Amino acid sequence: MIQSYKQLKNRISSIGNIEKVTSAMEMMSVAKLNRINNKL
Repeated sequence: MIQSYKQLKNRISSIGNIEKVTSAMEMMSVAKLNRINNKL
């Protein structure tokens, strides 16, 4: 029981980290698109 709780907690925190990375990548791509649009 305790081990599965730890695994669940780790899974939740890793999903949170994936969300952070994904949002950071999204912000970078938006900034890149804005830079390209400004050049046009």
